[in-house]
Amino acid sequence: MIASPPRIVNVGIIGCGEVTQVVHIPTLSLLSDFFKITYLCDISQDALNHCSQKIDAHIPKTTKDPVELCASSAVDVVFVVNSDEYHVSHATLALESGKHVFVEKPLALTVRDVDTLRKAEEKAPGKLMVGYMRRYAAAFIDALKEIGGMEKITYARVRDIIGPNSTFVSQSGTFPKRFDDYAPEDSQDKTARAAELVEQALSRECGVPVTPASTRMWRVLGGLGSHDLSLMREALGMPTKVIGAHLGFPFWSVLFQYPGFAAVYESGLDAILRFDAHIEIYSSNKVVRVQYDTPYVKGLPITMHISENVDGTYQERTVRKTYEDPYTLEMKELYAMIVDGKPVKTTSADAAEDLQIFKMILPVLVEIPGGGYVETSFAAGADVVSLTEAVVYVFIHYRVNIFGFLSTTGLSQETSPYLSSGNYGLADWTLGLQWVHDNIDLFGGDPNRVTVHGSSAGAWAMSLVQVTPKTKGLFQQIMVESGGSDQSITVSSLEKKEALGQTLTSAAGCPWNETSDPDYALQNACLRNASVIDLMEAFISQDTFLWYDEHALFPAPDGWWLPDYPQTLYDSGAFHQVPILAGSAMDEMNLIQFLPYLNVSGQWLYNATAWEDVAGWCKNFTSKGGVNVSATGALNDYYLDPNRTFDVRVNRNSTDGVGTNMGPYAAMVEISSGVIFQCPLRRNLRHQASAGQPAFGYTFGYRSPNAAGGVAAFAEHGSQLGLGFDPLAPYLTNTKDEFIAHTMQQYWASFVINGDENNFTGIDFSFGVNQTLPRWPSQTEAGDTVLRIGNHDVMRDSTIDKVTGAYAYCDLQDAVIPSYTYRPNCAPGYSLTKDFKGCA
Repeated sequence: MIASPPRIVNVGIIGCGEVTQVVHIPTLSLLSDFFKITYLCDISQDALNHCSQKIDAHIPKTTKDPVELCASSAVDVVFVVNSDEYHVSHATLALESGKHVFVEKPLALTVRDVDTLRKAEEKAPGKLMVGYMRRYAAAFIDALKEIGGMEKITYARVRDIIGPNSTFVSQSGTFPKRFDDYAPEDSQDKTARAAELVEQALSRECGVPVTPASTRMWRVLGGLGSHDLSLMREALGMPTKVIGAHLGFPFWSVLFQYPGFAAVYESGLDAILRFDAHIEIYSSNKVVRVQYDTPYVKGLPITMHISENVDGTYQERTVRKTYEDPYTLEMKELYAMIVDGKPVKTTSADAAEDLQIFKMILPVLVEIPGGGYVETSFAAGADVVSLTEAVVYVFIHYRVNIFGFLSTTGLSQETSPYLSSGNYGLADWTLGLQWVHDNIDLFGGDPNRVTVHGSSAGAWAMSLVQVTPKTKGLFQQIMVESGGSDQSITVSSLEKKEALGQTLTSAAGCPWNETSDPDYALQNACLRNASVIDLMEAFISQDTFLWYDEHALFPAPDGWWLPDYPQTLYDSGAFHQVPILAGSAMDEMNLIQFLPYLNVSGQWLYNATAWEDVAGWCKNFTSKGGVNVSATGALNDYYLDPNRTFDVRVNRNSTDGVGTNMGPYAAMVEISSGVIFQCPLRRNLRHQASAGQPAFGYTFGYRSPNAAGGVAAFAEHGSQLGLGFDPLAPYLTNTKDEFIAHTMQQYWASFVINGDENNFTGIDFSFGVNQTLPRWPSQTEAGDTVLRIGNHDVMRDSTIDKVTGAYAYCDLQDAVIPSYTYRPNCAPGYSLTKDFKGCA
C-alpha cells in the first residue's frame, strides 16, 4: 500500500529581512514535502523581488499590505519575521484572520502587548508558536533528560558570547541583501512605534527612566538574551530573584538565585570570529553541557557533553544524536502543531515569562524627601531622576508636621509596653521600605539591590533608618546628602515633645483638663476629630522655635521604632552596616537666612552682624545638657577670632557671586552648617568605615548662577541635588555646569548600580568637558579623604580632586557633643529591664 503524501502547509511570510533570507526561506525550501511559501510581504519592493527569486519551485505572490496576506486563502500559517515593533500587531491580525501564526522572538517587549495577543489567541481558531529554535535542538532535549536524573543541581551557567554576526551570515551561502527603498512614512511609523514601545516597557511598566542605556539593554535582553534566558527557564524553571547584575555593553551578566543554587548568565559581543553559546548544569557528580554553534551556517552540529564520576573514575561523553539543525527541528514541530494538533512548548504564555526575568534585573533607588519634618515634596518622581542607567525609582511619601511627629502625654498613654508617641513618620519610612522589599519585583526591581537616598531632613531620616531595628535587611546601600542625625540637633526627647505637644494641642482647640479628663481620653478624641486645617493653623500660630529650636516635631527615642538616641546607637555599633555615599555643600546654611538658634537677646538671628551674636550662638549650643564643658574653650576661641578666614564663601545679598569668608556671618554659617549638616554626616561616614563598609564622602564646592536659579551662586544647602539628579539639565548651557552635572550623575549611578563609585562600567553618557575623573577613595582605605567637587573659592571652578581633612573644624564640635541617656516609660504592668533600655 502506498502511503498518502503529506499535507502541504502554505506559508505567508511578513518581513523579508536577514532572518527570512538566511534561515526561513532556505529551511522551508528544504522541507518542501511539508511547506510551500505562497506569499511574501514587506514594505520594501526590492526586498520582495530579491526573496521571490530565492524560491526556485514557484513564484510566490507579493504584497506590501499585511492585511492582504493574512486574508488570502492561499495562506495557512503566517510567519511574523519583521521588526519587533510589529510582532504583536501583525500576529494579532493573522489570528483574527483565522490563520496559524509563527512569531520570531521576541514575541513582545511589553506586558501590555502580551496580554493583547493572548486575548486575540483565546478567540482565534488558529494556534501560535514562538520561535525559540535553540530549545528544539535534539541535544538540548536529551540534556533535559540528563538534568532530570540529577539528584540535586548545585550550579548552572548560561553563556552567549559571539563575534561579528556579519561574518557568519556572509559564510551561510544564502547571499542576503539589505534594502532601503522605504517610504518616509514607513520609517517614521517604525520610529514612533519604537519610542512608544520603550516608554511603555520601561517607564510605565517598570518605573525606569528611559535613557539610551536602559533602552539598549531592554532591546538586547529581548533579542539575544531571550534565546539564553528561555533555555534557562526550561532547564531550571523560573529563578526566585536576582542576586547581582552588571548591565554593561558590549558585555553584561546576571547572577540568578534558585532554591539551593545560583545560575549565572553571561553574554556579550566582540570582534573574535567564534560562536560560544552553551548552557551547563552542575550536580555533585555530573556536569551536562549543550554547546551551540551559529545557526546561520547549515550543518554545524549541536552537541551534548557529559562529564561525570562513575565508580570513582572520571568519564566524558559526547552525544550528537542528529545533524539536523535546530531551525529544521523547530519547523517540524510547527508542522505537527498545524497538521496533527500537537501542542508546542514555546507558546505566548511561555514567552511572557521572559519579561518577568528582564524586569528582575533592575536595581532600585528609594527616595525619602526632606522638608525639616514639617513639609515634604510632591513633585519628585522618575521624570526628575537621571542616573543614566536602568534604575527603578521609588518615592516614599510620609506623614510630616503634626500628623507625623506630634507627641502628647495622652497619645503616649495609649501604647504599651512603651508609653510613647510621635514617630509616625518614622514608621512610614519603615513600612515604605518593607513594601519595596515585598513588591518591587513586580515593578522590575531587585529587592536585594535597594539603595535608599535622602537629602536635608531626608538625610536625617537616612541616619535614623540605619539604627532602626525594624529596617534590618530592607536596604543594601545608603546615600546621605546635606544632613546627618545627631541627638542635639535632629532628634528630640519624648519628654520635651510631650510638653510642647500640649502647647500645640491647646492651640488646636483641644486643651487638657486634669479634673475632667484624667486619662486624656477626651483630649485624644478631640485631636482625632479636629480638621486638618485646624491642626495646621495651630502649628502656624506658634513661634518657629517650637519646631526647630525645641524640636517639638522631630523624632525621639520611643522604644518602638527608635530604641535609643542615634549617636548612642552608632557609638555602640548598633547600626546596619552597609556601603554609604555621603556628602554636603560647603556653605549649607547660607541658603537658610534664619539660623535655628536664638541669640543672646532672644530674637531670631537672621544675620550675624557682630561677634556678640556668634558668642551667643556658641553659648546656646554649648549649654545643651551633657556637653563636654572642658572642650568649649577651644570651640569658642576658634569661632570668636575676628582675624580668622573660615572655610565658607557666603552672603546671598552679594550680586557678583564673590561673597566673603570672613566676619561674624561667615563664622555663623560655618558653625551652623557643621552642627546641623556636615559634622553628623562625617560621623556617619566614620562609623560605617570603622565597620569595614565602603564609605564614600564628598564635599561640594561648585558655584554657578545656573545651579542656584539664576542668582549669585554659593555652594549652599541642596545646590548639588539639582546637578546630581538632573532636574536642572535643560538650563545648563555652560559646559562646566554640564560637566559637573554629568560627573556627579556618573559617580552616583556607579554607586546605585554597581555598588562602587569607581566602577563606571555600563554607565553611558558623554562629558561636556574632557577631564579624567579621579578615583574616589573610600574612607575605609583612606581615612577622612573625600572627593571635592569644585573649588568654591572660584566661580565655576570644575576641578574634581581629592582632599584630606575636609571639615577639620568638626573635631572641635565633636569634642563638645552632648550625650544623653534614654530610659523608656513603661506602661502599667511593665518594668524597666536590667539594662534600663526596655520594658518587660
